[in-house]
Amino acid sequence: MGHPGARVLLTMRFAGWTGWVCLAAALMPGGVAAQQRQCWLDAVGGYTHSTRFDSLNYIHRASGGIDYRCSDGTRILADSAAVYEFNETVQLFGRIRFEDADTRLAADSARYFGNVSQLEAWSRVTVTDLRSDAIIEGDSLRYYQASEFRPLDRVLVYGGDPRATFHPPPVPM
Repeated sequence: MGHPGARVLLTMRFAGWTGWVCLAAALMPGGVAAQQRQCWLDAVGGYTHSTRFDSLNYIHRASGGIDYRCSDGTRILADSAAVYEFNETVQLFGRIRFEDADTRLAADSARYFGNVSQLEAWSRVTVTDLRSDAIIEGDSLRYYQASEFRPLDRVLVYGGDPRATFHPPPVPM
């Protein structure tokens, strides 16, 4: 999940358990681009209302289908959103679909922090690693994309009855 060549650390906390269950999956070696990312509201299918508070603080409220993109290829689709331009934070509502180079996520609600490459999603969350077809489902999830400060993607699953499906590679004979 995340950038090609990144490693993935999956951490799940099960309801009622005091410990953490950690699963790690290694992907092909590679690096993370050190360039500065930028994110923007690319398209709105319906209503948009923008409010300017000062020279730095804009809030855009959009509905009717939104398309939010980042320069690293990250794309988020949703029914509606509130975009806080000054810190690249987006609150997303209804039929969320998050995509990056090798990860796909679906949820009912989410919040994306573009300045730190972090997504929080809740309500019927499903995340799929497109390279291995691993699937994680749960009530709430935090996805930390690999970045110049975080060399590995990280997925934290909270609450309810989280499930993970992995397809290990065949063992050579």
